[in-house]
Amino acid sequence: MSYIRKITNSDELSKKTGLPNNLKNKNKSLQGALKKYKNEELINQENTIWEKVVKDKYKNN
Repeated sequence: MSYIRKITNSDELSKKTGLPNNLKNKNKSLQGALKKYKNEELINQENTIWEKVVKDKYKNN
């Protein structure tokens, strides 16, 4: 048997089915949840890090 799984907003689902109130809006947004771990110095290095790693790895070959 095959099936399709889709995560959807409970407001959209309640338009199509009789969704009980205790199941509405259970998921909270994770946007910004990891903001406290952000390191601006490392973000600035992301554009050139691949080049640096390859050079370091193969500089003696």
